[in-house]
Amino acid sequence: MNRWYIIFKRINFIKDLNDVGAYFTSKPFLASVVVICVMMLLLVIIKKYLIKKVAYTTKHDEQHQNTFIGMLFNLLQYIVILVAIVLVMQVNGVNVTSIVAGLGLVSVIAGLALQDALKDIIMGFNLIVDDYFAVGDVVRITGVDGQTIEGKV
Repeated sequence: MNRWYIIFKRINFIKDLNDVGAYFTSKPFLASVVVICVMMLLLVIIKKYLIKKVAYTTKHDEQHQNTFIGMLFNLLQYIVILVAIVLVMQVNGVNVTSIVAGLGLVSVIAGLALQDALKDIIMGFNLIVDDYFAVGDVVRITGVDGQTIEGKV
């Protein structure tokens, strides 16, 4: 017999590989794949909707629209990813009620601890929404000229 087979058999590695194979064909795994695909499709639909809605409702040029859509989509992308992670955990049998409650508590603590940083982020978002500058504009800050490349939250 092969020496590696004996070693792996002794530590039950072969049995564990069978368990992994069984998981890939189980309902929780397939449901996880479906959740991830639906969330990715949701992101695509949201981006198309945002592009259409912002282009229809704003009178700004294309640079400002791209900046606003990019920032808003980036924020929504994080939210959808967080929801997808929680849903996949729930499908796989993890009790997520305590995790969701913990996320709420952590967000309150982080909000209080990072008050100044969050204030700056919100102010930056207001700068973009109020059209002070957009991607592609040349700006001067403390005597240094530069071109904005991208705007993200």
